[in-house]
Amino acid sequence: MGRAWDEILCPLAELEMRHQSRCCSREGPGGAHALVDLPQISDAFRRGTVSFSRVRAMTRVATPENEEYLMMIARHGTASHVEHLVRQFRKVKRIEALEQENQRHALCYSMTIQTANQQRVSDRRAAAKPC
Repeated sequence: MGRAWDEILCPLAELEMRHQSRCCSREGPGGAHALVDLPQISDAFRRGTVSFSRVRAMTRVATPENEEYLMMIARHGTASHVEHLVRQFRKVKRIEALEQENQRHALCYSMTIQTANQQRVSDRRAAAKPC
């Protein structure tokens, strides 16, 4: 990255860290750090085609796989649209995680029942065998 980009990125990182330390520590890594792995968002922000608010919202959920889709929303919608999309995306991810956890618990439960049944059968067979 060029010197001009460093002049933008460093103050952004500092601003982001100050803001996070005050009220947003639950959000994880700051947007400035995420921009390193998101070239389309980074480039659009550097050129000024997307606002700080949009970039901040996108970096909460952006991955290299969904970056292009998020940029399409950011280019054609408002910061409010991007925020709404990010909230919905996070909601879906939470639901997916809960479903996976429920499936894991169901599998563990069924394996426990199956193991218990197998143990009962082997206990009955052992009890039925004459000495």
